[in-house]
Amino acid sequence: MRAKVIYLETERTGKIITTNVVDGKITIDDKTFYVDLINPIYVKDIFGYSPIYILKHDTPFPGEIKIEKNIEIENNKTVERYLSSITFVKDKYFDPKLLNRIVQISILANMLKVKKKISAILPLILGVIVGALTTFLIYYFKTGGKI
Repeated sequence: MRAKVIYLETERTGKIITTNVVDGKITIDDKTFYVDLINPIYVKDIFGYSPIYILKHDTPFPGEIKIEKNIEIENNKTVERYLSSITFVKDKYFDPKLLNRIVQISILANMLKVKKKISAILPLILGVIVGALTTFLIYYFKTGGKI
């Protein structure tokens, strides 16, 4: 799925990126972010709605946006005020670079498991060949060398 990302490289600078979400993860450069935990903001696009995530360079999870609505009455008029804040949850054990390395290692580990499954087929093929050769030799000697 395509998603737009507001990626904060520092506390005050950032960039807007269009990227793919694969298995609930977004990879930017050498960093991996998990975006399944937070509901994104949906913005109308040409083809419908596209999600927008706000990511920070040192947290593996996207920012959660909270909007509070205050209704006040001033001079016989109703005034609506909105207060929005973005909360980033920092994990003390993981950062985006470490998560990217873990994902890459797990992908390599999955590839090794596939190789083991392929090598398990080799004895089966060898057994079928030996069995066919044995059956042929028994038939050959039983008929007296006539095929």
